[in-house]
Amino acid sequence: ELLLTAARGVCDLENEFALLSDGVRATAGKVTIDLHDLHWDNKTGLASSDTQSETTDGTNTIKSSAIDIYPNEDLIEMFEVSGRFLMAGTEPEDATDQSAEKEPASQRYKYLDLDSGGGLDLNIASARFGTIRDGVRLTLIADNPADNLTISADEVEFTYANEDASEPTGVRLNGNVEFKSGAFIGRGDLLVIDFESGDTELSGDASMESELFEAVRAPVIRYNLNTEALRLAPGNQIRRMQLFGRPAGDDDNAAASRPAGR
Repeated sequence: ELLLTAARGVCDLENEFALLSDGVRATAGKVTIDLHDLHWDNKTGLASSDTQSETTDGTNTIKSSAIDIYPNEDLIEMFEVSGRFLMAGTEPEDATDQSAEKEPASQRYKYLDLDSGGGLDLNIASARFGTIRDGVRLTLIADNPADNLTISADEVEFTYANEDASEPTGVRLNGNVEFKSGAFIGRGDLLVIDFESGDTELSGDASMESELFEAVRAPVIRYNLNTEALRLAPGNQIRRMQLFGRPAGDDDNAAASRPAGR
Protein backbone atom coordinates (compact mmCIF):
# COMPACT_ATOMS: atom_id res chain seq x y z
CA GLU A 1 0.00 0.00 0.00
CA LEU A 2 1.35 3.40 -1.06
CA LEU A 3 0.21 6.54 0.82
CA LEU A 4 0.67 9.89 -0.96
CA THR A 5 0.45 13.28 0.77
CA ALA A 6 1.13 16.79 -0.54
CA ALA A 7 0.34 20.45 0.10
CA ARG A 8 -1.20 20.88 -3.34
CA GLY A 9 -2.73 18.61 -5.95
CA VAL A 10 -4.59 18.66 -9.26
CA CYS A 11 -6.70 15.65 -10.27
CA ASP A 12 -8.07 14.80 -13.73
CA LEU A 13 -10.69 12.13 -13.08
CA GLU A 14 -11.55 11.65 -16.75
CA ASN A 15 -7.97 10.82 -17.76
CA GLU A 16 -7.16 9.19 -14.40
CA PHE A 17 -4.23 11.52 -13.86
CA ALA A 18 -3.05 13.54 -10.85
CA LEU A 19 -0.25 16.00 -10.19
CA LEU A 20 0.95 16.49 -6.60
CA SER A 21 3.32 19.30 -5.60
CA ASP A 22 4.89 21.11 -2.66
CA GLY A 23 6.15 18.83 0.07
CA VAL A 24 5.16 15.56 -1.55
CA ARG A 25 5.70 12.46 0.58
CA ALA A 26 5.18 8.84 -0.49
CA THR A 27 5.12 6.22 2.29
CA ALA A 28 5.03 2.43 1.98
CA GLY A 29 5.95 0.36 5.03
CA LYS A 30 9.49 1.29 6.14
CA VAL A 31 10.14 3.28 2.94
CA THR A 32 9.59 7.05 2.85
CA ILE A 33 10.18 9.25 -0.21
CA ASP A 34 10.28 13.07 -0.07
CA LEU A 35 10.16 15.02 -3.32
CA HIS A 36 8.98 18.30 -4.83
CA ASP A 37 6.34 16.96 -7.20
CA LEU A 38 4.89 13.66 -8.38
CA HIS A 39 2.91 12.68 -11.47
CA TRP A 40 0.42 9.82 -10.97
CA ASP A 41 -1.02 7.96 -13.99
CA ASN A 42 -3.68 5.54 -12.79
CA LYS A 43 -3.96 3.85 -16.23
CA THR A 44 -0.35 2.71 -16.24
CA GLY A 45 0.03 2.43 -12.46
CA LEU A 46 3.11 4.64 -12.55
CA ALA A 47 4.08 7.51 -10.26
CA SER A 48 7.10 9.47 -11.48
CA SER A 49 9.11 12.62 -10.91
CA ASP A 50 12.00 14.27 -12.73
CA THR A 51 12.95 16.36 -9.69
CA GLN A 52 15.35 15.52 -6.89
CA SER A 53 14.05 13.08 -4.30
CA GLU A 54 15.26 11.55 -1.03
CA THR A 55 14.39 7.95 -0.17
CA THR A 56 14.98 6.34 3.22
CA ASP A 57 14.27 2.92 4.72
CA GLY A 58 14.66 4.27 8.26
CA THR A 59 18.43 3.69 8.36
CA ASN A 60 19.88 4.35 4.90
CA THR A 61 19.21 7.38 2.70
CA ILE A 62 19.42 7.66 -1.10
CA LYS A 63 19.17 10.85 -3.15
CA SER A 64 18.24 10.68 -6.83
CA SER A 65 17.65 13.09 -9.71
CA ALA A 66 14.55 11.20 -10.96
CA ILE A 67 12.33 8.42 -9.68
CA ASP A 68 9.68 5.96 -10.95
CA ILE A 69 7.33 4.21 -8.52
CA TYR A 70 5.36 1.09 -9.51
CA PRO A 71 3.05 0.35 -6.55
CA ASN A 72 1.45 -2.67 -8.24
CA GLU A 73 4.89 -4.25 -8.64
CA ASP A 74 6.28 -3.13 -5.26
CA LEU A 75 9.11 -1.48 -7.17
CA ILE A 76 10.93 1.86 -7.00
CA GLU A 77 13.51 2.84 -9.62
CA MET A 78 15.90 5.71 -8.76
CA PHE A 79 18.26 7.36 -11.24
CA GLU A 80 21.60 9.18 -10.78
CA VAL A 81 21.84 8.09 -7.19
CA SER A 82 24.02 9.00 -4.21
CA GLY A 83 23.70 8.17 -0.55
CA ARG A 84 25.05 6.68 2.66
CA PHE A 85 24.55 3.19 4.08
CA LEU A 86 25.17 2.12 7.66
CA MET A 87 27.38 -0.95 7.56
CA ALA A 88 25.90 -3.98 9.32
CA GLY A 89 26.59 -4.30 13.04
CA THR A 90 26.86 -0.57 13.77
CA GLU A 91 24.32 1.82 15.26
CA PRO A 92 23.49 5.30 13.93
CA GLU A 93 25.27 8.08 15.82
CA ASP A 94 21.92 9.48 16.97
CA ALA A 95 20.64 6.15 18.30
CA THR A 96 18.70 6.77 21.53
CA ASP A 97 18.39 3.21 22.85
CA GLN A 98 21.86 2.74 24.29
CA SER A 99 20.90 -0.58 25.86
CA ALA A 100 20.48 -2.06 22.38
CA GLU A 101 23.76 -0.68 21.03
CA LYS A 102 25.80 -3.21 19.07
CA GLU A 103 29.53 -3.60 18.88
CA PRO A 104 30.86 -2.16 15.62
CA ALA A 105 31.31 -4.84 12.97
CA SER A 106 34.37 -3.06 11.63
CA GLN A 107 36.98 -1.25 13.70
CA ARG A 108 37.77 0.99 10.77
CA TYR A 109 34.66 1.40 8.59
CA LYS A 110 31.15 2.30 9.75
CA TYR A 111 29.53 3.86 6.69
CA LEU A 112 29.43 3.23 2.95
CA ASP A 113 28.88 6.17 0.61
CA LEU A 114 27.77 5.52 -2.95
CA ASP A 115 27.64 7.64 -6.09
CA SER A 116 26.40 6.47 -9.49
CA GLY A 117 25.08 7.94 -12.71
CA GLY A 118 23.05 4.76 -13.17
CA GLY A 119 19.88 3.45 -11.56
CA LEU A 120 19.07 1.63 -8.32
CA ASP A 121 16.02 -0.55 -7.61
CA LEU A 122 14.28 -0.74 -4.25
CA ASN A 123 11.64 -3.35 -3.40
CA ILE A 124 8.83 -1.62 -1.50
CA ALA A 125 7.53 -4.73 0.28
CA SER A 126 10.89 -5.97 1.58
CA ALA A 127 12.67 -2.57 1.72
CA ARG A 128 15.63 -4.26 0.00
CA PHE A 129 17.95 -2.50 -2.41
CA GLY A 130 18.83 -4.25 -5.65
CA THR A 131 21.65 -3.72 -8.18
CA ILE A 132 23.25 -0.45 -9.32
CA ARG A 133 24.38 -0.57 -12.94
CA ASP A 134 26.16 1.75 -15.39
CA GLY A 135 29.13 2.47 -13.14
CA VAL A 136 29.36 3.06 -9.41
CA ARG A 137 31.82 4.49 -6.90
CA LEU A 138 31.75 3.43 -3.25
CA THR A 139 33.66 4.95 -0.34
CA LEU A 140 34.03 3.10 2.96
CA ILE A 141 34.19 5.81 5.63
CA ALA A 142 36.64 5.40 8.53
CA ASP A 143 37.09 7.47 11.69
CA ASN A 144 40.41 8.59 10.21
CA PRO A 145 39.77 10.01 6.70
CA ALA A 146 43.25 8.83 5.65
CA ASP A 147 41.97 5.26 6.04
CA ASN A 148 38.97 5.72 3.72
CA LEU A 149 38.68 2.99 1.07
CA THR A 150 37.37 3.91 -2.39
CA ILE A 151 36.02 1.31 -4.80
CA SER A 152 34.83 1.62 -8.39
CA ALA A 153 33.11 -1.00 -10.56
CA ASP A 154 30.65 -1.42 -13.42
CA GLU A 155 27.88 -2.54 -11.06
CA VAL A 156 27.22 -3.34 -7.41
CA GLU A 157 24.68 -5.67 -5.85
CA PHE A 158 23.64 -5.50 -2.20
CA THR A 159 23.62 -8.84 -0.36
CA TYR A 160 21.54 -9.93 2.65
CA ALA A 161 21.88 -12.49 5.44
CA ASN A 162 18.61 -14.26 4.52
CA GLU A 163 15.37 -13.83 2.59
CA ASP A 164 13.67 -11.94 5.44
CA ALA A 165 16.50 -9.47 6.12
CA SER A 166 16.02 -5.85 5.06
CA GLU A 167 19.43 -4.46 6.08
CA PRO A 168 22.29 -5.23 3.64
CA THR A 169 25.17 -7.22 5.14
CA GLY A 170 27.51 -6.84 2.18
CA VAL A 171 28.03 -6.01 -1.48
CA ARG A 172 29.19 -7.75 -4.68
CA LEU A 173 30.99 -5.53 -7.18
CA ASN A 174 31.28 -6.77 -10.76
CA GLY A 175 33.36 -5.63 -13.72
CA ASN A 176 36.50 -3.47 -13.81
CA VAL A 177 36.83 -3.43 -10.02
CA GLU A 178 39.44 -1.13 -8.51
CA PHE A 179 39.84 -0.22 -4.85
CA LYS A 180 42.30 2.13 -3.20
CA SER A 181 43.36 2.97 0.33
CA GLY A 182 46.46 5.14 0.60
CA ALA A 183 49.22 3.48 -1.45
CA PHE A 184 47.29 0.19 -1.53
CA ILE A 185 45.56 -0.60 -4.87
CA GLY A 186 43.62 -3.74 -5.83
CA ARG A 187 42.12 -4.70 -9.20
CA GLY A 188 39.99 -7.59 -10.44
CA ASP A 189 36.70 -8.64 -12.04
CA LEU A 190 34.73 -9.42 -8.86
CA LEU A 191 34.96 -8.10 -5.30
CA VAL A 192 32.78 -9.48 -2.48
CA ILE A 193 32.64 -7.60 0.86
CA ASP A 194 31.07 -8.90 4.07
CA PHE A 195 30.27 -5.92 6.30
CA GLU A 196 29.96 -7.97 9.49
CA SER A 197 33.26 -9.85 9.34
CA GLY A 198 35.21 -7.32 7.29
CA ASP A 199 36.27 -10.09 4.89
CA THR A 200 36.79 -9.22 1.23
CA GLU A 201 37.48 -11.57 -1.68
CA LEU A 202 38.91 -10.28 -4.95
CA SER A 203 38.91 -12.64 -7.95
CA GLY A 204 39.10 -12.68 -11.74
CA ASP A 205 42.68 -11.76 -12.72
CA ALA A 206 43.14 -10.30 -9.24
CA SER A 207 46.14 -8.07 -8.55
CA MET A 208 47.41 -5.75 -5.82
CA GLU A 209 50.07 -3.09 -5.41
CA SER A 210 51.34 -1.45 -2.24
CA GLU A 211 54.42 -0.10 -0.48
CA LEU A 212 55.22 -3.67 0.63
CA PHE A 213 55.34 -5.15 -2.86
CA GLU A 214 55.42 -3.90 -6.42
CA ALA A 215 52.75 -6.34 -7.61
CA VAL A 216 50.85 -9.43 -6.50
CA ARG A 217 48.74 -11.63 -8.77
CA ALA A 218 46.59 -14.55 -7.67
CA PRO A 219 43.39 -16.37 -8.70
CA VAL A 220 41.84 -15.12 -5.44
CA ILE A 221 43.09 -12.45 -3.00
CA ARG A 222 41.47 -12.27 0.44
CA TYR A 223 41.85 -9.18 2.62
CA ASN A 224 40.22 -8.34 5.96
CA LEU A 225 39.19 -4.71 6.44
CA ASN A 226 39.45 -4.94 10.23
CA THR A 227 42.74 -6.77 10.72
CA GLU A 228 44.39 -5.95 7.35
CA ALA A 229 45.28 -9.65 7.06
CA LEU A 230 46.14 -10.66 3.48
CA ARG A 231 45.76 -14.20 2.12
CA LEU A 232 46.64 -15.38 -1.37
CA ALA A 233 45.23 -18.45 -3.13
CA PRO A 234 47.69 -21.03 -4.51
CA GLY A 235 49.24 -20.08 -7.82
CA ASN A 236 50.12 -16.54 -6.75
CA GLN A 237 53.01 -14.41 -7.99
CA ILE A 238 54.72 -11.73 -5.90
CA ARG A 239 57.08 -9.21 -7.49
CA ARG A 240 59.64 -7.23 -5.48
CA MET A 241 58.39 -7.69 -1.94
CA GLN A 242 59.83 -5.38 0.72
CA LEU A 243 62.41 -7.02 3.02
CA PHE A 244 64.21 -5.66 6.09
CA GLY A 245 62.43 -2.31 5.92
CA ARG A 246 63.48 -1.49 2.33
CA PRO A 247 60.72 -0.13 0.04
CA ALA A 248 59.75 -2.43 -2.82
CA GLY A 249 61.73 -1.70 -5.98
CA ASP A 250 64.69 -0.19 -4.08
CA ASP A 251 67.10 -2.90 -5.26
CA ASP A 252 69.66 -0.49 -6.73
CA ASN A 253 69.99 1.58 -3.54
CA ALA A 254 70.23 -1.58 -1.47
CA ALA A 255 72.99 -3.00 -3.64
CA ALA A 256 75.00 0.23 -3.47
CA SER A 257 74.95 0.20 0.33
CA ARG A 258 76.09 -3.43 0.73
CA PRO A 259 79.72 -4.09 1.79
CA ALA A 260 81.84 -5.36 -1.09
CA GLY A 261 82.24 -9.14 -1.14
CA ARG A 262 85.63 -10.98 -1.21
